[in-house]
Amino acid sequence: MPEQASAFPGWTARAWGVVLGGAALYSALFYLTYPFWGRGLAPFSALWVLAAGWSFGPRGGIMAGFMILPWHLALFSWVRDPGPAYPALLPATLLGVILGGGTGWARLLLERARAAEARYQRLLYHLPVGVGVHDGARLLYANPELARILGAPTPKALVGRPLTEFIPEAYRPQMQRRLEALRSGRTAVVSATYRLRRLDGTLIPAEVSGQRVPFGHTEAYQVVVRDLSEETALRTRLEHLTYRDAVTGLPNRNYLKLTARQVLEQAQRRGWVVAAILIDLNGFHSINEGFGVHVGDRVLRAVAEALQATVRAEDLVAHLGADEFLVLAQDCTPETALRLVQRYLTALEGPYTVDGHRAYVTATAGVALYPEHGTALDALLAAASAALREARGQGVPVRLHTPAQGGSPAPERLELEIELRQAMAARALELHYQPIRNLRTGRIAGAEALVRWPHPERGWIPPGAFIPLAEERGLMPELDRYVLRRALAEMARVPGWCAVNLSPQTLHDPGFVPFIREALEVSRVPPGRLVLEITERMLADPERILPVLQAIKELGVGLAVDDFGTGYSSLTYLRLFPLDHLKLDQRFTHGLTRSTQDTALVEGILDLARRLGIEVIAEGVETPEQLEWLKAHACDYAQGYLIARPGPLEALDALARREGS
Repeated sequence: MPEQASAFPGWTARAWGVVLGGAALYSALFYLTYPFWGRGLAPFSALWVLAAGWSFGPRGGIMAGFMILPWHLALFSWVRDPGPAYPALLPATLLGVILGGGTGWARLLLERARAAEARYQRLLYHLPVGVGVHDGARLLYANPELARILGAPTPKALVGRPLTEFIPEAYRPQMQRRLEALRSGRTAVVSATYRLRRLDGTLIPAEVSGQRVPFGHTEAYQVVVRDLSEETALRTRLEHLTYRDAVTGLPNRNYLKLTARQVLEQAQRRGWVVAAILIDLNGFHSINEGFGVHVGDRVLRAVAEALQATVRAEDLVAHLGADEFLVLAQDCTPETALRLVQRYLTALEGPYTVDGHRAYVTATAGVALYPEHGTALDALLAAASAALREARGQGVPVRLHTPAQGGSPAPERLELEIELRQAMAARALELHYQPIRNLRTGRIAGAEALVRWPHPERGWIPPGAFIPLAEERGLMPELDRYVLRRALAEMARVPGWCAVNLSPQTLHDPGFVPFIREALEVSRVPPGRLVLEITERMLADPERILPVLQAIKELGVGLAVDDFGTGYSSLTYLRLFPLDHLKLDQRFTHGLTRSTQDTALVEGILDLARRLGIEVIAEGVETPEQLEWLKAHACDYAQGYLIARPGPLEALDALARREGS
């Protein structure tokens, strides 16, 4: 038998060296050791096939199984019984292919599983939310974000800590109920909002969701934790903006609407008289014009503080906007109300010293009584406003409303109304335009159309003189149509888009949307170049106003909210309406770089608008510092005296040509 074996070792070694590198070692081993181990070497060829599959994958394993195992088995058969070829060559080949290929696939699947596990671990490590695994009592795993949320230096510092260290006692029963629901299989995923305790003892709001997961041989639960601290702080700031006046910090009209109903219902139950005291500061605009808006705002805050300190604890004081305040005085007679008003007016006089400027303030008040003059807030405000006008007309500091007042207009107001109607009929009203600059490109993106009245005898009549009159006498729909027609006619010379203001009366007119459609068709102006501006007050009635805005939007016309921040809108309203632009009230713009509160509020508004996909236009930009701050914080557009004052169409033309818009 050794002689038979010695007949083939040379070519066998050369053949295996060519077919599969390294196989010559096996042939040599077989030749040298066959006399001692004999057939014991046969399984070694199978191990060689397994090693090839494990080392080189499925392809290498199949090749090795196809070549090595059957030919080695044939070799052993020939050594034992030289003669005919080994009859089981095909089964041996199949066995080799299965062994080699199967081992290779097993190795490949194992590597893929390990790679998937590594990718999953990297994903968990870099997720922007906290991820942890616990066994119901202690943490078994934590990613870096969970460590940051809970105030740990590293994820390992959290492993092994009891869950009760992070769950305040008040939330533990709730957590145990949800854990039991997962353990029993009643639900697959649970979610709740907790206040978690950090390692330093502080509490933070967090959204926590959990589910059962395999974790080795332990029953475990995976939790995903989202830190709500920034979101909660932003919501708090914006809710403050919704219900508090940004300048004075007093409750605004939104808060007044919520509270007045409760006050009046309580008065009805107890049979009280409630006095609605409307206070208007006399000539306050002269302080803004003489000393600047920032001084005016500080004086306004001081006035609000003085008024707040003077009212009784049970009474409500609110800032309605501009220089108007309202006090709801509960359980008082008409005589008591008049005494309170005198006390308020005396307290408001000042003087106030701001930045070296000394300012005195006087005020006029109108008083209406519940239930004599009205049983709802709007009726009381209308009655108090009529009494205020009467007091101004008579030159007295305060008037109590009487039914005979009725708000009848003075002869000069009737004359002004007639002349306004005549001016609209004669197309004597003009439009001035204030440019709006794109802060990303630096170019003029559009302009706001503002109506002006050049009276042939009185000269330029300011909008503050005839706009309130038009609102009072129901002329705003006609005036808004006039402005819209004129703006569309002049649109060819306006760069970009043109914004036109709308009044609530116009927006509630059922014929206004068809009028817009017809005006666009006649002028042939692309609808996208027209932007209609509405006030925040209009958003307070979403059921009535939303269908109108959607119909306007279907025409392709843009929509903007004017003077955002004056206290009428809320987060829900902004999300509901199809808005394109949000115009930041100039009071916030003036507070930039000076007031940390205003700066924080503007940052919150910009962030909110970006999330909602609404572009922001900052109004009242007057200084380079304000403009640079807005650019640095990615505000979209700016409008104000720093860019250009409102002017005739020729001035806008000249500016557009200079800047190449």
